[in-house]
Amino acid sequence: MYHSPTNDILIFATEAGARLLVQSNCWCVDGTFKIVPSWYQQLFTLNVFMKGKLLPVLYCLNVRKDLPTYSLIFEVLHSKSRKTWRPS
Repeated sequence: MYHSPTNDILIFATEAGARLLVQSNCWCVDGTFKIVPSWYQQLFTLNVFMKGKLLPVLYCLNVRKDLPTYSLIFEVLHSKSRKTWRPS
C-alpha cells in the first residue's frame, strides 16, 4: 500500500481489508514491539469489528514510535481513501 522513501514506514493492506476499514465506523489500533524485524521498532495495526470479533486489516512496520510517524500513516490512509472517513 505504501512505503516511505527511506523504508522507515511500510504499510500493508489487502483491497478487502482497506474496504473494511473505510466502511467501519469504529477503528481500534494496537502496537507491538517484540515481533518486528530488527530494523523496525513497532508493528502498528488498525483493526475493525466484524461479526463481534476484532479483525486486523492494516499493518504498519515503523522505525519510530512518535506523532509524526502516526500522522503520516493516517495521512496516507486519508489520501488512499475514496470514501468519507467514519471512524469514531
